[in-house]
Amino acid sequence: MRTAWKSLMVGALLALALTACKPKAQGPVHLVKVAADVVCMSNNYFMGGPQQTPVALDGKTYFVCCEGCRTTLTKHPKDRVAKDPVSGKPVDKSVAAIGKLPNNNILYFENEANLMAYVVPTPTPEIPHAAE
Repeated sequence: MRTAWKSLMVGALLALALTACKPKAQGPVHLVKVAADVVCMSNNYFMGGPQQTPVALDGKTYFVCCEGCRTTLTKHPKDRVAKDPVSGKPVDKSVAAIGKLPNNNILYFENEANLMAYVVPTPTPEIPHAAE
């Protein structure tokens, strides 16, 4: 009788453990909107606080984390533009709506409606960082 009781308890505990470890169904993951001044616009990465270094180029303000990134944006105007992943249109990073992926990479959108419409694919895509 004792062996049967032990077997029953082990079975119950195993079933409970398997149920608890089962991944929960998740809804779509959306981006977190972030301010431009907490992003390195050369590395396309969320830096958090404090404010990143502003760089004025052609009458627009970009933000960078270091001197190397300042040089990249200064010398390579194409790095000041990103492709909106919803519309496919080019967008200047200085005026873009900016969204942070769960891995802290950044995406740029031509408007906030596109940012809110974007659903993060699983797994989270890696965004190439600018070469330093």
